[in-house]
Amino acid sequence: MIAASLAELIRMAPQASALPAVYHGCRDMLEGRSAASATGMARVVSASPLHARRILAMVNAPSEPDAAPIHTISRAINLLGMQRIHDLVLASCLAETLEPLVSVSKLRYFWRHSLRMALGARAAARALDLRDPERPFVEGLLADVGLLLMWHADADAMRQVEAEAIGQGVPSNVRERARFGFDNADVARELARSWGLPSAMMLALGGQHAPADAAPHQLEAALLNLARLLANVVPGAGSNDLLARDTLHILGLEDEEVLSRLRREAVEIPAWLPDALGLGETPMAPPRS
Repeated sequence: MIAASLAELIRMAPQASALPAVYHGCRDMLEGRSAASATGMARVVSASPLHARRILAMVNAPSEPDAAPIHTISRAINLLGMQRIHDLVLASCLAETLEPLVSVSKLRYFWRHSLRMALGARAAARALDLRDPERPFVEGLLADVGLLLMWHADADAMRQVEAEAIGQGVPSNVRERARFGFDNADVARELARSWGLPSAMMLALGGQHAPADAAPHQLEAALLNLARLLANVVPGAGSNDLLARDTLHILGLEDEEVLSRLRREAVEIPAWLPDALGLGETPMAPPRS
């Protein structure tokens, strides 16, 4: 049964209420609770061989074949910065944190949709020439965690909400709010709060269905709003017809040719990416620190 309050819903899934220690070690350094240094963060990440391997897989993405290979965590931090590695560590923690919540088939659908949202958010951030397009990528991965938790709590109620939304021709989050008093974005925001994620990320997740109300993080929320469209859009449909007017205004992406290109980038999941994020892998030998 869906809980009567957001706090109760978060408590119903204790296995998802905390991230692995490797994430909190990185977060402590960024917030000054530990001595911040590339060496120290490399030590924290390398102490978790599984996550260290994932980080190196992501920073050595085949999509950038001309880049010099990065063989150590220390080198990755020196080149990319502590903030970027923090975000990649967060991404690498999601699989094991969320896996216990749903069946394998539902989780497979969830990850496919989340990867498309992540790729769409990053592609849009690059089109806007934002300084750090990888933060929207991670936010895209996180965007559906509220839905996952709600399905875990009461799959029958969520099926009914989904059917009502289709029958009424409205977004699912509208029916969620009418039925429960909150929607999946609210749940994502509160789960992010329980994980101790950065406030900007938390507020972007909470504002993804209504970017205009997400100040001062309207841009990040609008990227997620666009990414959801890119992940869901029917081939051949005009993106401008489906996007919220507020999202178009906030992002300034009204060129249909650009939106079509972003849609292609969102739906084409690179073959290497699921393994790099730990979706269906087994532990391997630790990389060098």
